[in-house]
Amino acid sequence: MNSTQLGGSLAAILVLAGVAWALKLGRDTVIADRAEAMMLAEDALSGFEADRAWLSREGRAAVVIGRDRSIAVLCMRGANPVARRLKRPLCRLHGRSVVIMIGERLLRKATIDLMDCQEADAFLRALDAAGATIDKGVDSVG
Repeated sequence: MNSTQLGGSLAAILVLAGVAWALKLGRDTVIADRAEAMMLAEDALSGFEADRAWLSREGRAAVVIGRDRSIAVLCMRGANPVARRLKRPLCRLHGRSVVIMIGERLLRKATIDLMDCQEADAFLRALDAAGATIDKGVDSVG
């Protein structure tokens, strides 16, 4: 391999890395706040109008309740969120976490870690009003 081939190969690698960076490929992004979760749900789901949102602590998942009481679940997969609109999902409580069962091969579940009992109460009331089935189990939120 001569120096021209080496230089050309190095240049090609740098160009491909620049393209990947520009497309935000390989980045591990998070949902910053409730407003962003609501915007992402509205952008991803046709006709969805967000009303309220809850985020997981690490920002990798969110549940957004629509004005029509429909439920949207967002899960980050790489740089982009995957959104699903759910009808009557099964939700399970585990301590201060609510696990929403999505039931797809790509998205089996989304976990929302709640900060306190008041937040948990508001979240569970919103899910119940939206028609979710809530399995409180043994270790439900206080």
